Amino acid sequence: MRRVRQAVSGGSYTKNRYRKTHQLQRRVSALVFDERHSQIRARDFAVINIRLQWPPTVNNYTTVARGRKILSDRGRKYKRRSILELMEQHAPRGLKGRLEVKIDAYPPDKRKRDLDNLCKPILDSLQDYGMFADDEQIDVLRIRRREITRPGHVRVYISEILPCALT
Repeated sequence: MRRVRQAVSGGSYTKNRYRKTHQLQRRVSALVFDERHSQIRARDFAVINIRLQWPPTVNNYTTVARGRKILSDRGRKYKRRSILELMEQHAPRGLKGRLEVKIDAYPPDKRKRDLDNLCKPILDSLQDYGMFADDEQIDVLRIRRREITRPGHVRVYISEILPCALT
C-alpha cells in the first residue's frame, strides 16, 4: 500500500502531503463548480487582465528523464498554481482569433534575468488552462520589466486582434 501511495504522490508519503493534496482538490472542485455557473465569455472582454506568480526559469522548468524532456517538479507546481490562480480570477476560456499578449514582469529581486525566459511557462499555463487552443494564435508578444516587488509576479494582458489591425 505504501508503494502505491508513493507512486501516486511522486515521493515519500506523509499525512501532511495527503492533507495538502486533498485541500487543493477541494479548492479546485469548488472553483470548477463556480466557473460552470458564472457564464463568463471571452468575447465579453476587450482586454483580459491576469495576475500570476513569478514563473520558474527555463533551466528549472524542464528536466531530462530517460532521454526525454519533461516538466520538472517546479514546472508542474507552477502550472498547478497558475491554473488555480486563473480559476480564482474567473479568467475566460476559448479565445478563438489572433491574439496580442503583453506581459509586465515585476521581478522579486535585483538579479539579472532574461525577459524572454518568462514567456514559455506563462504561455504554457494559459494554454493548459484553456484560454486559447495553441500559442500559435499569438501574433504580438510584448514583455516589459517593471519595478521590483516581493514576491515577484507578472501581469498578463490579452486582447484579440481585429483582422484589419494585422496589416
